Amino acid sequence: MGGAVVRLERRVASLAVITKLVELGYLQPGARHRATAVERAIDRLRSDLVRQGVICDSNLSSSLKDEDQRGLLGTKIGERGP
Repeated sequence: MGGAVVRLERRVASLAVITKLVELGYLQPGARHRATAVERAIDRLRSDLVRQGVICDSNLSSSLKDEDQRGLLGTKIGERGP
């Protein structure tokens, strides 16, 4: 039995994230279905955010629950809002 081998790539981001990466110019539209291209685009975005001081390196490996370091009210976690 012959045939072509189909390689299925894992999904590394939601459709909304992929769409935003394309809009921001970090991902080419034709590469939106390639996991490695999406991962590289996310890495470039993270690098730019670190370089601009929006996030710091320690935030990159934080858990999802700690991802929003500013909280919903724009205050740092552990501080009280206005």
